[in-house]
Amino acid sequence: MNFKKNTLTAIVLSIPLIGCGSSSDNNSPSNALQECTIEAAELKGTNTSAYWCAYVNSRDSVTKLLTNDHGFQEEDIIADFSYAGFGKGEESLPDTSILSNYHVYNVTDYGAVANDANSDKSALKAVIAQIKLDRQNSETLKPAMIYFPEGQFIVNDSHDMSGINSSMSSEELAELQPIFIDIDNVIVKGEGEKTTLFMKEKLLPTNPTQMWSIPYLIQIGAPSQSLDVSTQVISTAPAFSTRSIEVESADQFEVGDSISLTSMATSLSEIEQAISPYKLEKTQEGNSLWSSLASGLKRISKHTVTAIEGNQVELSTPVPHGIKAGQVWIMSKIPSFENIGFEDLTLRGNWQSTFEHHGSADHDGAFSLLAMKRVHNSWVKNVSFIDTNRALEVVNSYNLTNENITISGTPGHSAISISTSNNILSKNIKDYSNAWHASGLSKYTTTSVYLNSDYSAEMNIDLHGEQSVNNLFDNVKGGWNYGHWGASSKNQPNHLKGLIFWNGVNTSVASEDGPDFDNYMFMNDQSDFGRLIMPYVIGLQGKQITFAAQSQYMHQMVSEGKAEYGSHQTCDIVSGEKVCTGPLQAYLESNGAHVYPTSLYQAQLDYRLNH
Repeated sequence: MNFKKNTLTAIVLSIPLIGCGSSSDNNSPSNALQECTIEAAELKGTNTSAYWCAYVNSRDSVTKLLTNDHGFQEEDIIADFSYAGFGKGEESLPDTSILSNYHVYNVTDYGAVANDANSDKSALKAVIAQIKLDRQNSETLKPAMIYFPEGQFIVNDSHDMSGINSSMSSEELAELQPIFIDIDNVIVKGEGEKTTLFMKEKLLPTNPTQMWSIPYLIQIGAPSQSLDVSTQVISTAPAFSTRSIEVESADQFEVGDSISLTSMATSLSEIEQAISPYKLEKTQEGNSLWSSLASGLKRISKHTVTAIEGNQVELSTPVPHGIKAGQVWIMSKIPSFENIGFEDLTLRGNWQSTFEHHGSADHDGAFSLLAMKRVHNSWVKNVSFIDTNRALEVVNSYNLTNENITISGTPGHSAISISTSNNILSKNIKDYSNAWHASGLSKYTTTSVYLNSDYSAEMNIDLHGEQSVNNLFDNVKGGWNYGHWGASSKNQPNHLKGLIFWNGVNTSVASEDGPDFDNYMFMNDQSDFGRLIMPYVIGLQGKQITFAAQSQYMHQMVSEGKAEYGSHQTCDIVSGEKVCTGPLQAYLESNGAHVYPTSLYQAQLDYRLNH
């Protein structure tokens, strides 16, 4: 089907807004957003974003939390990302160069030999065992440092895999193959580019029928376990408006506990609100195509308890989801390790084949290098990943920083993936490898930020679905090509509301099989895949893009019997071509010119701390 490009594309104004996605056809922003002004000179600049204006004017002057009487529409207010990263963004990463602050475990003292042909995997495991033993015998030890001097250290080879085969149980394969650093207050440190950990031999899938089941080699963080301590939340509050909640009973919780807040909404009205102005897609048989979302809208966030008074619990960061009357929210104690760092070294896999997406388990994950699981106030810094299928995974974590990371070598499956996490800050990420999925996020992740990062002009970011909401790509440069967001049809949409592209650069090169940049679709009506619910595109530069109308997608869904939209369809046949008008598939501002502030994350952080 051929479409004429939507004529309601963005133009640059002093506060340039278009495409606010209401049910009307005029694409006009709300009156409050149009009339928004900032009085403080230090908070505005050339081409100031109206969304930044609304953000500043919707904050409490003392707490900087969202006020309840701001006067803006819900879609005018972007999320608060200022708490992302180690120490809520307020602290620099620890200076690990002062070795006297640490109990240093040099791997060469435990049998590791640099630059030889033998594996050092057992030596690394011996160090981990020694740290655990030392901590059993003393309560006053300094934080541990696992130190790799200059040279190459083999951390998985054929000798390590000689006793492992595919006939083993899934549990055995998951337990025996990786290196588990399951201790807190530990730093893994090398000598920068002079230190390499080499994964010479691949791992095996834990389930041969599941291509995604090959584990990551090095897994750092708390073991998975249920702590069986939970209580129901009885207070209500809009998203980002409070750090304090009231629960039925706080008796079993303590200051310093890591907790999760979770809710599962199964009412159709709540689910439809999460994807408005769109509807759930269904198959010809009437079953839900987006079965994960249709079964329930799940919200998760993780925090540290900072104070308890009676049943009033204060948290380290704002609650990022609205807690409404009638919803069931549970606060649970969760396992999470703190003060874990991985820095100043190279992790090198041995992936040398031409990558084929989902070609086999090997293609999808044979050389998966580092996973940070169930950690907070932790970091990965100054690390290079080479010849990998999957470089870095962050799972079930919060307030972690990834900083100064490069991915290079043979193209593989994914760069950095973040899932079931919140307040993750990834900055200065450079993907030179042409990973099929550039760095991104999925699975209920929220309030997480990619900042000042680059990836291939031929690819796109990873948005693997399962109900992520309110995340930020801030000054990110790379391709906007279809087919790389990921996610099966059952896990669509790729992202719910609140995804922000701020001052990005589209480096895509037009091609015959590439996207139509004169009619770019966030709701791809030519496939069951590719669904972003009303993202914000603010200050986008590079290859010029104009965006498709919501009605284009809606019209196609009606024609295929996948959804019903009624009067929302505004498509006509003009000179044999379908022309769709009305609200766009994104909230669009200053298309073609960067806005002020240059970095949304940095501006929000500075505003919270200094104004």
